[in-house]
Amino acid sequence: MSITRFDPFAELTRMREELDGTLGRMFPRTRGGGGDWLPLADVTRHDGAMRIALDLPGLKPEDVKVEITDNQLCVSGERHEEHEETREGVYSRERSFGSFTRTFTLPAGTSASAIEAEFADGELRITIPLPTDTAPRTVEVKTREVATAA
Repeated sequence: MSITRFDPFAELTRMREELDGTLGRMFPRTRGGGGDWLPLADVTRHDGAMRIALDLPGLKPEDVKVEITDNQLCVSGERHEEHEETREGVYSRERSFGSFTRTFTLPAGTSASAIEAEFADGELRITIPLPTDTAPRTVEVKTREVATAA
């Protein structure tokens, strides 16, 4: 009979590896090499507008598409980046490519024609003016009398 050392965290480690694998297949995030990638985004609210800033290094404005459909703002694009270096006895070539899609839900009442997008220095900035009638509305609760059986 052999003695097996008990590892209380072995089952938790196995479960985490399974979850990481499942989430990795559902939401791929590749950093270079190829495939889909997910650019970082900052979403803020300031001066009556929602602002979205996406980091898109190496892309040009023509590589990016911004669409508004059914109260959704969809930003998509594709990158093709290649870097080649030759110097004394060294040859290096790196390629990075892939497509991305980020979708944001717009606040109710947003005017699609008022949304602006600007691309500079590898960053896409989208400004979404917020509707002015976003204050909470109170709904009166009425009572209803129920007839009782006699």
